[in-house]
Formats: sequence, C-alpha cells, structure tokens
Amino acid sequence: VVAITGINGKTTTKDMTAAVLNAKFNVHKTKGNYNNEIGLPFTILEMPEETEILVLEMGMSGPGEISFLSQLATPDVAAITIIGESHLEHLGSRRNIAKAKLEILEGLKADGLFIYPIDEPLIREEMPIDGDYHKRTFGIDHTATVYAYGVQSGKNSTSFKVSLDDTEILEIPIIGEYNVQNALVALTIADYFGLSMLEVKAYLEHFELTENRSQWMDGVNGSQILNDAYNASPTSMTAVLEAYAALPREGRKFVLLGDIRELGEKSSELHASLSASVKPEDFDEVYLYGEEIAPLYQALEGSFPADRLHHFKGEKAPLIEALREKITHTDQILIKSSFGTDLLSVVKALKE
Repeated sequence: VVAITGINGKTTTKDMTAAVLNAKFNVHKTKGNYNNEIGLPFTILEMPEETEILVLEMGMSGPGEISFLSQLATPDVAAITIIGESHLEHLGSRRNIAKAKLEILEGLKADGLFIYPIDEPLIREEMPIDGDYHKRTFGIDHTATVYAYGVQSGKNSTSFKVSLDDTEILEIPIIGEYNVQNALVALTIADYFGLSMLEVKAYLEHFELTENRSQWMDGVNGSQILNDAYNASPTSMTAVLEAYAALPREGRKFVLLGDIRELGEKSSELHASLSASVKPEDFDEVYLYGEEIAPLYQALEGSFPADRLHHFKGEKAPLIEALREKITHTDQILIKSSFGTDLLSVVKALKE
C-alpha cells in the first residue's frame, strides 16, 4: 500500500505513481479525488483481487483526518508532496498543517518508507523522533536522496534527469518544475519497488492525468486554455504562474485567477503576495474573480494599466463575455483557482 498526501500535487503524484508502478505490477489507485473518509474505504473495497500495489490519495481539511485514513490503510510507503498554506482557516499555521500531514506516519508499517520534500524544514522539525521507518527526501536540491537536474520545460512537456540514473532523460507530459517534484515522488517509489528508470520511462511520459490539473485544451476563437482550476494554494498558484510565464510566446498571454479558499485571517496578505508572480512584462492581460482576491487587484493597480487589469465578482456571465470578446487566435489563457470559486464553469464556457 502506497499513501500520498500534501496540500498540492497529491492527485498528480498519485497518477504518476500508479503509472510507473504499472510497468511491473497490477496497480489500483484512487479515482479522481476520492481521498476522504468515504472515498478511501471505497477505493480499498473496489480494488480487484489481483491488485498487487494499492496507491491511495489522502486528503484532509483538519486535524485527525489523515490519522484515521493512515491507520485504516496501514501503508508500506507514505509520501508528503508539499505543505503549502491551504486549510489555514482550520489549522491556523503552516506548522499545524505539517503536523496534520505527518499523521500519515501513524499507520505506516514498521520498517516502511517515508518520502518528503528536502526543502520543507517543518516536516523535519515536527517528525516523530521515535519512528522505525526509513526516510528518503526529494527535490531539486542536490542534497536530497533523490533529486532532479537539467529541467527543461515546454508547453506540453517537461524533461529532466534524475539522480537515480544519470543516463536517462525522463519526460512528463505537463509543464513546470513543480510537476517534476511530483514525478520525483513517483520515481522514488518506483525505485523502492525495484524498478529502473529505463523500465518506467515510457509509463511516466504517457501517464494519465486526472482532469482539470495543468491541462491544455482548445478554447474559443482558436485560443489555448491551460486549465488548472480544480485546486489552488498560494504556493501552487505561484508555481504555475512562473511556469506559464516561462513558456515561449505563441500569441498574447492571459491570466484568470480566482479566490483561494480556506486561508483564514491571512487571506488578504497571501492573495496580495501573488503580485510578485504577476508581472506586466509576462502577461498581456490579467482577470481576477471573487471577493477574496481583491487585495491582489489592489497590489497590481500600480503596475498594470487599467485596460489590462480586470476584477469581476458575483455572476460569471460578464466575465465570460469579456473573455470571449477579447481572446483571439493564438492567445493563451491560464485559469487557476480553488474549486469552490467554480472557475471550472468559465473553463467550460470558453472551451471550443
């Protein structure tokens, strides 16, 4: 049993992990985001009898939830993708988020494997000191147990090398260094189960991504939509903005960002902080939607001309109409928000 949690990236990591393990094993994985106290037991109960490795995604919104799931699943391998800032409304601080995610260790089997990001000190600080499990770290930092280097990101794929095998150039069919981090978790797990990078290379390159996560699709008027509107935190929004900004221009670059939910009293500060990743030289027009994202609009007013910065609230019809009128052939638009903001309805309206 493999268990994966994290504020962001857990679904993509779960998909990647299941794909690479399919190179040798019969694998069953969590469908979609069936990752709570109902979805996880459902996933266990529906797995085929011939399943050899079960890959489970574990989600939470408050303390105690991951503990329950981990003790139910008793994983052989447990992984945390990232801590991030989501759920601050319920948990209060990143340290408390780290504590809640580390509950995944409560069900980890003796002599099991724990995988976590090298660049997250809170995990090291809050990790139980009496665990008898093995540990591996991952990241871009060369001090990690498993690290990536030579990262090259394009519109439809990202290539990199990994310290597990310096002869193979690996590729994932999505953009961004942040997704390479997710791939490192999957590759660390593959290595743990005795698979070589050569064996898993093709499986990683063609893994099936759960819908609405870093997904390109054809938009209206010949445009291209980068749909990442299923989930968001300040960390993940910054990561995808930077990856999108780095892509070669094909036409104009638009951005549509919606509210990030569950940030509590730090919502205004964290939304405003995104302005560092939204630069006039990178993006032609910026559209913001929602009440909580207003501080970002205020932070950007000094750097963006009024005709390139737009803020919508309430009904989405005016936003959709404005975008339909503005977007033309070869334009690209990134759409990113928390699920509760429902920018998926805007994605649907802007699809070809």
